[in-house]
Amino acid sequence: MLAIFAAELGLAAVPSNSRVEGALRLPLTNRLPILEKQGPQGREALRKMAFDKKETLENRWRAITAYGRIYKGDYQDVLEKALNSSEWFMRNAALIVAPYAHREWAVKWARLMMHDPALVVRTAAVQTLRQLNASESRDLLWEKFYSSENYRSGESLWIRRHILEALVQFAGPGQEGKFVAVLNDRDASLHPFAIQGLEKVTHEKFTTAEQWSSWWQVRQQAQAPSRKKI
Repeated sequence: MLAIFAAELGLAAVPSNSRVEGALRLPLTNRLPILEKQGPQGREALRKMAFDKKETLENRWRAITAYGRIYKGDYQDVLEKALNSSEWFMRNAALIVAPYAHREWAVKWARLMMHDPALVVRTAAVQTLRQLNASESRDLLWEKFYSSENYRSGESLWIRRHILEALVQFAGPGQEGKFVAVLNDRDASLHPFAIQGLEKVTHEKFTTAEQWSSWWQVRQQAQAPSRKKI
């Protein structure tokens, strides 16, 4: 505590840009209150640092994530600039703090970034949708779960697990068949999440994928219209 207090005193005596850079070296819980006290000059210093390519990646990352947390939805243009950046880590950093902004805006951008060329950015987009509980994005998530960009050499990439976890969170009636289909996926690590989704939607309890598949077949047969005799 004494070291942090001394750091704050030292930061108060130097120009705004230096105070901002010094604050960014502190742990997050100490960093944000100091940066928030810097006012408009500190905000501008954070913005400049975030987009200054002469700055270290760490400083730029911390600048944009601090900016998003402190100024939330009041200055979304800065986050939009980062989301449109050619640098993947800027897009990723902006997505991480997007939930602090207005929900509609954040959901829109997370959905857009589901198409990003960088795997880590697409994964952050899924996590953002989960954090915002954006169940309205269910159809897009199912589409991306099977998208070719989320496979490499025919093998499932880790983002598919994140997508499926989101789909379990958003699971509702009518999704049973989609989760049953996942039980046939080559990536067996996905099967337990599919079972979680089925349990949530149906309130049934089965141990194995085979049992769930049998349950689904019986249900489909029961719901199929009986053939009329000719």
